[in-house]
Amino acid sequence: MAKYNTFVVCDCRKRSTVLVTSSARKANAALWKGRRVDVWNENERTLTIYAHQAGKFRNYLQAEKEYICKKQLEAEVKNLERGIRRT
Repeated sequence: MAKYNTFVVCDCRKRSTVLVTSSARKANAALWKGRRVDVWNENERTLTIYAHQAGKFRNYLQAEKEYICKKQLEAEVKNLERGIRRT
Protein backbone atom coordinates (compact mmCIF):
# COMPACT_ATOMS: atom_id res chain seq x y z
CA MET A 1 0.00 0.00 0.00
CA ALA A 2 1.10 3.54 -0.63
CA LYS A 3 1.20 6.75 1.37
CA TYR A 4 -2.19 7.81 0.02
CA ASN A 5 -5.49 6.38 1.26
CA THR A 6 -6.64 3.08 -0.17
CA PHE A 7 -10.26 2.04 0.32
CA VAL A 8 -11.15 -1.65 0.55
CA VAL A 9 -14.87 -2.41 0.22
CA CYS A 10 -15.76 -5.72 1.92
CA ASP A 11 -18.97 -7.73 1.91
CA CYS A 12 -19.64 -8.59 5.56
CA ARG A 13 -21.86 -11.61 4.86
CA LYS A 14 -19.60 -13.35 2.36
CA ARG A 15 -16.41 -12.08 4.05
CA SER A 16 -14.92 -11.20 0.69
CA THR A 17 -13.38 -8.14 -0.91
CA VAL A 18 -15.62 -6.41 -3.43
CA LEU A 19 -13.48 -3.43 -4.49
CA VAL A 20 -10.03 -1.97 -3.85
CA THR A 21 -9.66 1.65 -4.96
CA SER A 22 -8.00 4.94 -4.14
CA SER A 23 -11.17 6.87 -5.04
CA ALA A 24 -13.33 7.91 -2.11
CA ARG A 25 -16.29 8.50 -4.45
CA LYS A 26 -16.19 4.92 -5.79
CA ALA A 27 -15.91 3.48 -2.28
CA ASN A 28 -18.76 5.66 -1.02
CA ALA A 29 -20.99 4.58 -3.92
CA ALA A 30 -20.30 0.90 -3.15
CA LEU A 31 -21.14 1.33 0.54
CA TRP A 32 -24.59 0.04 1.49
CA LYS A 33 -26.13 -2.23 4.10
CA GLY A 34 -24.07 -5.37 4.56
CA ARG A 35 -20.80 -3.81 3.41
CA ARG A 36 -17.98 -1.99 5.11
CA VAL A 37 -15.04 0.10 3.92
CA ASP A 38 -11.59 -0.28 5.44
CA VAL A 39 -9.37 2.76 4.98
CA TRP A 40 -5.69 1.83 4.66
CA ASN A 41 -2.73 4.19 4.74
CA GLU A 42 0.91 3.02 4.67
CA ASN A 43 0.01 -0.65 5.30
CA GLU A 44 -2.07 0.17 8.37
CA ARG A 45 -5.82 0.11 8.67
CA THR A 46 -6.72 3.56 9.92
CA LEU A 47 -10.51 3.40 9.91
CA THR A 48 -13.44 1.05 9.32
CA ILE A 49 -16.66 2.62 8.04
CA TYR A 50 -19.97 0.77 8.03
CA ALA A 51 -23.07 1.81 6.05
CA HIS A 52 -24.76 3.44 9.06
CA GLN A 53 -21.61 5.56 9.61
CA ALA A 54 -21.43 6.93 6.06
CA GLY A 55 -21.05 10.46 7.42
CA LYS A 56 -17.42 9.66 8.24
CA PHE A 57 -16.73 9.73 4.50
CA ARG A 58 -17.20 13.51 4.25
CA ASN A 59 -13.56 14.32 4.94
CA TYR A 60 -12.32 11.89 2.30
CA LEU A 61 -14.83 13.10 -0.30
CA GLN A 62 -13.93 16.74 0.34
CA ALA A 63 -10.21 15.99 0.07
CA GLU A 64 -10.75 14.20 -3.24
CA LYS A 65 -12.79 17.13 -4.62
CA GLU A 66 -10.06 19.59 -3.65
CA TYR A 67 -7.40 17.38 -5.25
CA ILE A 68 -9.36 17.12 -8.51
CA CYS A 69 -9.93 20.89 -8.61
CA LYS A 70 -6.23 21.50 -8.04
CA LYS A 71 -5.23 19.09 -10.82
CA GLN A 72 -7.77 20.63 -13.20
CA LEU A 73 -6.48 24.15 -12.51
CA GLU A 74 -2.89 23.02 -13.11
CA ALA A 75 -3.92 21.44 -16.42
CA GLU A 76 -5.73 24.60 -17.52
CA VAL A 77 -2.69 26.75 -16.71
CA LYS A 78 -0.46 24.36 -18.64
CA ASN A 79 -2.84 24.44 -21.62
CA LEU A 80 -2.93 28.24 -21.59
CA GLU A 81 0.86 28.30 -21.71
CA ARG A 82 0.80 25.97 -24.72
CA GLY A 83 -1.95 27.98 -26.42
CA ILE A 84 -4.75 25.44 -26.07
CA ARG A 85 -8.06 26.89 -24.97
CA ARG A 86 -11.32 25.30 -23.94
CA THR A 87 -14.50 26.57 -25.54
